[in-house]
Amino acid sequence: MANAQSVSQAIVDYMVRLGVPFTAGVPGHGILAFVDALAERRKDIGTIMVRHEQSAVHLADGYYRACGKVAACFTSVGPGAINTLVGLGTAFADSSALVAFTANCPTYMFERGAIQALDMHHWADFSRMALPVTKRSWQITNARQLPEVIHRAFATPTNGRPGPCHV
Repeated sequence: MANAQSVSQAIVDYMVRLGVPFTAGVPGHGILAFVDALAERRKDIGTIMVRHEQSAVHLADGYYRACGKVAACFTSVGPGAINTLVGLGTAFADSSALVAFTANCPTYMFERGAIQALDMHHWADFSRMALPVTKRSWQITNARQLPEVIHRAFATPTNGRPGPCHV
């Protein structure tokens, strides 16, 4: 997994193997390789493009409530990611399982003023924002972390009390 595209493909392949039915989200800065990987596997996993990031989380939340199965959502970096917080909070309070993927700037751009990056107090701060409204939040900074993180990201939402996780 040498580049963002191959990491994104690995995530999508993992979701297909798990039988995740769809992802919902808004494409944008930092998440385009993931959207491309979803497009390549469109026969195996659906993609629902929504008009607001919060509604992507509510779609995944509603799917779990209706079917008892985990779905995923995605968004861009910065303000797009922040728009997921109300949906994550709702899912967390109501014990609804889902996995939310938010983009980030490349690690070599941490603390360099990348467009829309949240880095006032710490590089890539969104993971810290997600902590109060998720069971667990991970920040992947190296492709070698992916196998463990992706496995845990899809196992944790339904272990014990259900709830959302963030990658």
